Amino acid sequence: MSPADFAIPFTGQKTIPVIEALEGQLITNRLEYPPKTAGGQIVSDTERDILKIVVVNRYHKAPVAKAFIKNIGFKEGAIASSVAHDSHNIVAVGVDDESLCRAVNLVIEQKGGISCVSGDGEIVLGLPVAGLMSDEDGYRVAHAYTTIDAMAKSLGSSLAAPFMTLSFMALLVIPHLKLSDKGLFDGDTFRAVYTVRLKGAIYVLHAFQKKSKKGIATPKTEIDKIKSRLRDAQLLHAERTDAK
Repeated sequence: MSPADFAIPFTGQKTIPVIEALEGQLITNRLEYPPKTAGGQIVSDTERDILKIVVVNRYHKAPVAKAFIKNIGFKEGAIASSVAHDSHNIVAVGVDDESLCRAVNLVIEQKGGISCVSGDGEIVLGLPVAGLMSDEDGYRVAHAYTTIDAMAKSLGSSLAAPFMTLSFMALLVIPHLKLSDKGLFDGDTFRAVYTVRLKGAIYVLHAFQKKSKKGIATPKTEIDKIKSRLRDAQLLHAERTDAK
């Protein structure tokens, strides 16, 4: 990959959504900040601790998903990891596109793992078993992790476990704002999928985007649609059962 793959063009946005990472928490908050720009691009802002975060799809060629995150604390460099619940794509955070690119490419070269880059220095711990585990001696792996964790903290982070925090920033089922390989996902604006189980079969009736963040009532139009699809599912299931 090249640094250009991680660029975010500035198109006149007054504010941008920012993921707020919280120490020791899986949840995040959604913040809004005016973007910092340079050369027609939106870039990391180390003074306000707003850094670029990216997700790179490990399974097929796709555009890099990009956003911004607060409370990582880096003043230089980047870290990347293929331990990225639940899909275990590559997730990375850094102060500039060059550092992000280096960190991600190190993980790619190892066919999975965690990496840290800073200036001319770099460390990578390969995790070639599904991008999650190593086949090396456990004591050696533990020592390598301790070393790379210390390097990540030396970039300026006060987080107790920078790689652990990063690993949950793509976990969409935990609110509030996360980054998937498809882009930012706001967990507050979606309802659960409506399903029904009919004698061994599960039918998905409806899934829709919630338009308002206030209130819990499902609009009547959506309820009517669910009821209609339930009737259709019951008829379809009866036909399939009779055919057997």
